[in-house]
Amino acid sequence: MKSNHLVQINHVWILLAFVTLIVVWVFKNMMSAKEFEVDEDLPNFFKTISLGQADMIVNEEAHIKDNFGVLVNDPDTVKTLDNTEVPKKAIQGTPWYTVLSNLMYMEAFGYIGAYVEEREKLIEDGFADITGEDGKMT
Repeated sequence: MKSNHLVQINHVWILLAFVTLIVVWVFKNMMSAKEFEVDEDLPNFFKTISLGQADMIVNEEAHIKDNFGVLVNDPDTVKTLDNTEVPKKAIQGTPWYTVLSNLMYMEAFGYIGAYVEEREKLIEDGFADITGEDGKMT
């Protein structure tokens, strides 16, 4: 039996459209960024950086200066980092965007930091080690 309506409505298509809208809404809510709390009540950067992170920059700077004669960071910044004390309230995670300041990345890259004594003995770069008459690497 035919209906006298000009447009026939198929209930399956309505149900499909409704389900699609629900799926899109759920997916959108799942993919949206979660809010997180940022503690912006921190003191000066140099009073919040941990000793390990400060020492890493100081040692890296000394290594680069001694071996390559280049200054990467401002000398006043390095001096201030070298005089850093234990913070009362420390920055959590990495305080700057440097791949090598993240321990997980350092380990993934097999990086040996300048703070490791005699690190040149641990680094394999594919080249033969050249030692001088005194037995030190040149």
